Amino acid sequence: MTLVQSERYSCPACKRDGVGGQARCTCGADLELLWRLDEVADHWFNTGLASLAAGNRGRALEWLAACCVARPSDAAAHGALARVWAQLGHGPEAEDALARARDLDPDAPDLATIGEGLTAARAVAVGPGLVPAKGASASDAQGEPGRPPTARGKQRSKRKHRR
Repeated sequence: MTLVQSERYSCPACKRDGVGGQARCTCGADLELLWRLDEVADHWFNTGLASLAAGNRGRALEWLAACCVARPSDAAAHGALARVWAQLGHGPEAEDALARARDLDPDAPDLATIGEGLTAARAVAVGPGLVPAKGASASDAQGEPGRPPTARGKQRSKRKHRR
């Protein structure tokens, strides 16, 4: 179940839950900043989706991660974050974000699609009929993401800086 705005926040003064849709709490505390925080998180979410649509996955990742921090109860933001992580080839991070989204809203239809995509990507990364070793992920067999293996299939060793 996705939380509506009024259920997301608690009053900072009296700790009363469900005050996000009010300008003032019953204790008299001004709650305008909670409204603004929600507006900022909406902007970050929408900017992340626009960046993703424009093909800028790195920027989308930044905006969606910020939205998830500002509004940790937003299943749609966590689902979108899982999609971006998967498109960037970071399976474990995608699975973590997807698990968080499923915890928040197990009935969201787009989460099943993301999960199927992750399963398919994991099968392609490992290869047909192969299974990663116990405790290893499919990305372990491929080397460090973003760094191609050398001709022998091993990662190049990092050079140490000498003074």
